[in-house]
Amino acid sequence: MKYNFTLFFILCCSWHIIQAQQEIKVDSLHESDFIDFAQHLNEAMIGNKSSFFIDHFDKETVNLILSETPDTTHTKLYKNKIIKELRVFVGKIHMSVNSGSFYDFISYTTDENNIHYATFRLYSETVGINYHQYIIKPAGTSYVIQDIYILHTGEYVSKTIVNSFSTSFVKNSEKDKDLYQKFITLKNMGLDKKAYQIAEKIKDSAFINKSFLILKANAASAVSDEAYVKSLEEVLTRYPKDACLTLISLDYFYLVKDFNNLFRAIDDLEDYTNDDFLEYFRGTYAYEIEEFYMAQEAFEYVAKAFPSFVTADIMLLHTYTKLNNTPKALELLDTMVEDGIPKQKLIKYIKTDIHDFYKTKDFKRWKRK
Repeated sequence: MKYNFTLFFILCCSWHIIQAQQEIKVDSLHESDFIDFAQHLNEAMIGNKSSFFIDHFDKETVNLILSETPDTTHTKLYKNKIIKELRVFVGKIHMSVNSGSFYDFISYTTDENNIHYATFRLYSETVGINYHQYIIKPAGTSYVIQDIYILHTGEYVSKTIVNSFSTSFVKNSEKDKDLYQKFITLKNMGLDKKAYQIAEKIKDSAFINKSFLILKANAASAVSDEAYVKSLEEVLTRYPKDACLTLISLDYFYLVKDFNNLFRAIDDLEDYTNDDFLEYFRGTYAYEIEEFYMAQEAFEYVAKAFPSFVTADIMLLHTYTKLNNTPKALELLDTMVEDGIPKQKLIKYIKTDIHDFYKTKDFKRWKRK
């Protein structure tokens, strides 16, 4: 999401990868083996160990992707491209982590066929939150990954790879098929503004499906808030009950200032992902609309559940000062110093960002001690 973190300066200090806080129950050796596999997969994605990911990617899924290639006479060429795209997928996660994002295995469910649906959270202070749901099944003494559903795009990785085969287009063509191919190419290249301009020209309903509309909305976010809202309205109207749209609806409800539905969407997303880290988002939005007691409750929960997530402490400090709860603010400052945050950094931050609190006698006393 693009609008959650622009209001606040984030204190510069180190903090560890956010770990899943909920306890995962182990009912048998089989479940224990699965959890071990999921944790190894998590480490492989963070560490750019694409060989682990590729070695455990279901060969049946690869064959299904190959069945949708434009030219079945060049199977080896396309198979190499599939492997390349899988490496790119791992590489992007690794690059995100190196740039300050966090990637964590947070929960899973298992169906009657012993298929596991493992949810991973991708989170960044600047970009926001996304979820990857890995579909994992037993295979001999280990597991294979059938596919990965990306919540923010509403698309499986296998489908994204199929779309990547459309890399050529005819310039200046007005045919919707060529325009669609051009749109996908520009989007894959990261040229979102140009991609959105092309997407606006596509009128054939055969191409206007959920994946296209979500990609179009994503591209629109690089153009303007107005274009982004317009595109989000289009996809939300067509697919009002799709689970993946709960995530992107957060941006929409925020932009149109519909906070009642925004909080409902957070509830729905938390039910779907079983991710209590979403409480941080509830606190952030509550703070913005000056519902400071709601924000306090949310930030206190996150600070306790995710003790290494310093941003929650910073936001809680802001909230305490808004509520004129000086004792709690000073107690929190003592805790942050005990946790290893340099006192001088906190003083400098408060002087810059919470200046009214900085001028109080209570804070000056704390500063001197």
